[in-house]
Amino acid sequence: MGYDEAVRLMADDAAQAGWTIVSDTGWDGYETIPRWIMAGYTWILDEAASAWGPSPPDVVVVQAGVGSFAGAVAGWLDLTYGPERPRLVVVEAHGSACVAASLAAGRRVTLEEVAPTTMAGLCCGEVSQTAWPALAGCVDACVTVSDADAADAVRRLGQATGGDPIVAAGPSGAAGVAGLVVLVADPTLASTRAALGLTRTARVLVFNTEGPIDR
Repeated sequence: MGYDEAVRLMADDAAQAGWTIVSDTGWDGYETIPRWIMAGYTWILDEAASAWGPSPPDVVVVQAGVGSFAGAVAGWLDLTYGPERPRLVVVEAHGSACVAASLAAGRRVTLEEVAPTTMAGLCCGEVSQTAWPALAGCVDACVTVSDADAADAVRRLGQATGGDPIVAAGPSGAAGVAGLVVLVADPTLASTRAALGLTRTARVLVFNTEGPIDR
């Protein structure tokens, strides 16, 4: 059972028992609480904005499972900066790129299956209905990463150099860094880098959303 099937099972159980669901993924008839949660996610952007000064970063990289956190980031950037917003890159796990598939189709699509991954928080085959409008309107590029890419990003964050602080991350949390590394290192993505304005002097904001895990 993947994440999406688990959500459906939870919704069925909640309907039978009269429970209230608290989830950031939304569907028909269940949108208010996901919107509240997405609004809460935007506080991270308020904190980041207080640190980056008068000029925002050039590129923002955010990981996506069902897309609710990424959608919150997209909505905040669009509301705050409009057409002058930073370029937005969504990172997904190989085999679970439901955001990329939906953007390519121009509508929400469901993946027939998702591949096992250490990035458990990103192992999702359906984009949240609540997040989709913001993603559809604001995402500039999508990148997929492997488990090996995520492991390398965890290592990079845990062995910081040059005076940077050490960040203890899990693979889902480090996926944004993994996506950035892939984006700058893959020669086949040169046109994407150019479209994003991702040069050596570009300022990039990446989020870590998971601490160390022990499987």
